[in-house]
Amino acid sequence: MSSLKLRISPKIISFLIIILSSFILGTKTNIEIFYFIFSLFLMIVFADILLLISSLLMMGKIQAERKMLSEITEDESLYINFILYNQGIYPLFNIELNDSLGCANKNKHRSFFVDWIKPKDKFEANYSCVCERRGKYTVGPVTLTSYGLLGIVYARKILGLKCTVYVYPRTFEIRKTPPLTKGYLPWFGLETIPSSGEDDEFFGLREYKFGDPLKRIHWLSVARKNKLMVKEFQRCSFYQVTIIFLLNRRENIGEGKESVPEYTIRIAASLTRYFIEKNICVEILAHAGRLAKYYPSNKGKDYMEEIFKFYAEAAAESKITIGEFIYEYYNLIPHHSTLFIIITEENIDTIMEILHLKELDISIVALVVISATFSANPPDKNDLNIIKGRIISRLYSTKVGVLLFCKGDNLEEIFS
Repeated sequence: MSSLKLRISPKIISFLIIILSSFILGTKTNIEIFYFIFSLFLMIVFADILLLISSLLMMGKIQAERKMLSEITEDESLYINFILYNQGIYPLFNIELNDSLGCANKNKHRSFFVDWIKPKDKFEANYSCVCERRGKYTVGPVTLTSYGLLGIVYARKILGLKCTVYVYPRTFEIRKTPPLTKGYLPWFGLETIPSSGEDDEFFGLREYKFGDPLKRIHWLSVARKNKLMVKEFQRCSFYQVTIIFLLNRRENIGEGKESVPEYTIRIAASLTRYFIEKNICVEILAHAGRLAKYYPSNKGKDYMEEIFKFYAEAAAESKITIGEFIYEYYNLIPHHSTLFIIITEENIDTIMEILHLKELDISIVALVVISATFSANPPDKNDLNIIKGRIISRLYSTKVGVLLFCKGDNLEEIFS
């Protein structure tokens, strides 16, 4: 959507003062030089207005196009290609192009001055910005400003071209996780597979194809149908993972990327990517605002992009506790699955409250972000070891998997 506005530059005041002064001095002194100055500056003003009117007519023939990615990752550069087309029969001149980059950490505006664009020609600009923080941002609108000859009067056209850019959290490599609990799919609607074993169940018979193992030949059916028949199997065992976290306003400790919410999001995003790339179904239960976010167990690239858009926007605005959240939504966790719960050391007792889930064959892995290390006065090495010891001893008898995270840790090494 575009709009056009006509504006007057403060410079016109100087020109008006010169014109009026020249006219008054000329009438009182009859010195011709003042009349000449008066006529010259008056002609300049009128010429500038006429040029602006012509620019207004030509700006209606302008078309613009912006090319860029709509999803990138933290600390990556967003590259933008902008093209301005002059579809008219007259040239364009003295045009300033301004684009607003909401995702840029600094210098959120890019400006270019175009001296001249021939008819049926184009102006092309390439620029970029570094997107340092995750989030959902708006790029645009694009504003064109047409100045006359001296810029006394100018026209500004807002072309629009607003685009949404998602800056995803940067993930880290996960080499392995604690063992997962094996789940089971229903018998119907599954693809048959070319191998059998303890994780597979008999599916049916089909005619022999070249390359099928001889051990799969169903000899009883061969005798009945007088042709080679082989047994088919389907895989019924698989893995499901649930990731639970909460971004509480009171636990928003630290600054920038070195904060509890940012570590929580990075861990959740890295686990999500790891499991989906391993073709493992992932379920997300999170609270990062006024409402809970629930993504049912699924997998695939499109599903991961949907989750990562939520990760990009998630903010530490929740006012409930992790215990209250789990109590309300624990019934959504699939049986025969693995639960990864991201909490701080202040919420360790929450693990004790959900141990009944193990009766449903749900294994629990506690990912504990030690919030004390993000505070203004972090514990020293001895105090930190005491905190870690308390967490491990508290959960030792529960047979719950535990991984501990502190500010400045190499997160990849923890999952190695």
